[in-house]
Amino acid sequence: MARIVAPTDPARDPPRQDPSRLSRTGASPQDESSRRDAVNRDAAVNESARREDIATAAYHLAARRGFAPGSELADWLQAEQEWDRQFRAG
Repeated sequence: MARIVAPTDPARDPPRQDPSRLSRTGASPQDESSRRDAVNRDAAVNESARREDIATAAYHLAARRGFAPGSELADWLQAEQEWDRQFRAG
């Protein structure tokens, strides 16, 4: 029995992409690149905000101890641990 194939309507059907240019997800390389760029931008913004939060917390820790010199690294590390505990855990 002959198989009937419906004609395509260019006004209604989206253009087909060359299957060799599609990834496993079916997205074009440009789509994946844009998505990766957006994720990288978000990660950079999040990391920037994280560092700002940690710097502020470290400042407050230093203020609590009267800004005595010699404990700056300990303040930073404690602020990092507190931030990670609060935001990475959920």
